[in-house]
Amino acid sequence: MRILCDQMVKESFVSALEAEDRHTVARVRDLLAPDADDGAIAAYAVQHDWTVLTADDDYLSDDVPHGLLFYDDDSAPTPGVVRDAIREIDRVYDDSTAIVEWVPDGWI
Repeated sequence: MRILCDQMVKESFVSALEAEDRHTVARVRDLLAPDADDGAIAAYAVQHDWTVLTADDDYLSDDVPHGLLFYDDDSAPTPGVVRDAIREIDRVYDDSTAIVEWVPDGWI
């Protein structure tokens, strides 16, 4: 899975995903502008086959057909728990654009 981490994603989550060496992981600030808005990020994700990882619930209301992994920062999941949930989601889905999941939310 190609995971595009938006500006809301903590560095510890990015590091946990990169350390597993299972996914291609990128940060919005590295591929787009550091202040790219949700619409630009979503459009980029669709054009370049990225699944967006975010803690920004604004994505839950957009209607752009891209993969989405959302975690609630207030529930304070650990980076390892989020990483493990994403691993399971990746195992189950054949089409990453069909992914719209809360993590961990029962995935581990």
